[in-house]
Amino acid sequence: MKAIDVQGPSTFDVRWGEPFADYQAPRVHAVLPQHAYPKPNPARPFTGMQRAPLGNGPFRFVSRVPGQSVHFERNPYWRGPRPALDRIIFRIFPSEDGFEAALATGAIHALGEASGLTPDRVRALKDRLAPSHDVLSAPGGVLLHLDLRHDHPGLAHRAVREALLQAIDRPALAQVTYDGLATPAEGLFPPRHPGFSAAAQAKGYDPKAATAAMKTRSAKERRLTLAIGSGSGAAARAGAFIQAALNEVGFDVDLRTAPMSTLFSQMRAGQHAPLVLYAWRVRPDWDGASVLATGGRQNYGGYSSAAMDADLRRLKGTLDPSARAALLQRIGARFSEELPAIPLLFRHTVSVRPKALEGWRPTGTVTPVTWSAESWRWRR
Repeated sequence: MKAIDVQGPSTFDVRWGEPFADYQAPRVHAVLPQHAYPKPNPARPFTGMQRAPLGNGPFRFVSRVPGQSVHFERNPYWRGPRPALDRIIFRIFPSEDGFEAALATGAIHALGEASGLTPDRVRALKDRLAPSHDVLSAPGGVLLHLDLRHDHPGLAHRAVREALLQAIDRPALAQVTYDGLATPAEGLFPPRHPGFSAAAQAKGYDPKAATAAMKTRSAKERRLTLAIGSGSGAAARAGAFIQAALNEVGFDVDLRTAPMSTLFSQMRAGQHAPLVLYAWRVRPDWDGASVLATGGRQNYGGYSSAAMDADLRRLKGTLDPSARAALLQRIGARFSEELPAIPLLFRHTVSVRPKALEGWRPTGTVTPVTWSAESWRWRR
């Protein structure tokens, strides 16, 4: 963005210094009153926003109890269809066990796709809630992967990164971690993404090749710490499975657990373990720049590639959808070739709704299920 020229009380012109494919995306232009940013801080752009929240949706913020709940009420100034519900309350739970128990006892009504409910818990929930609730799942874009430190003496070598990929049986990992409700990921983008190309996927499960590759590596190169988040049964099972698979082919892996907030703090500070297991959501329009560009805000492992940076810059200014798809597929192919991270699974999305609640329409993407909240209503 080069400049913003204010034309009047409710209009302005944006001038770009160069073509920018996302120039019309709603998230690019967040026009907010001054009190929304009490003290602007480019290094921490969202600091202060929670102190005086605002919005123009069908429901407006009322109050919050930090770490417990957020309350919304019907917005009388909403210009769309009048919401049927008077209020919506979001509850916050420290673990899966907490919100599942609350759902079973009626303390909460529903769980959205971003609730943290993992597909492996679906079967038990279906049995417990069958008379009153529907449990919905669909292929999604939540990528479970291993983030790597590229300054590690072993992980700096592509052959070692490839051995990591070849050591892990992803279909078996999907069964162990998510009860089969996941798609093995052998690339950066999920099948529905324009950057997906079946011809550009990384090599698959090959423990013999991984064992042969690791025989030539020193003890220092083979020694790794794998960090996983606490409070999640799925993460614990995935961590144990991956540790065993890597040790089987010649790695020496130590498994450690910490709260995700701690892991992310360590990653931002560059003090994390050589391997970190976690998942992020891949938007339908995501280009990968945040994790692949040199110095990208989520490029915690220090990956750097001049060729990848050039493709990402070219993509940023490419407006034609077909040309963008071709570039995205080239970026995906380069990811599969260089393996800056180890893709594992694309987790299915899961949500739970009472059978009496109408208008509940999950998307399987990063769009929150609340996108249609004004149409939610109890069946009479």
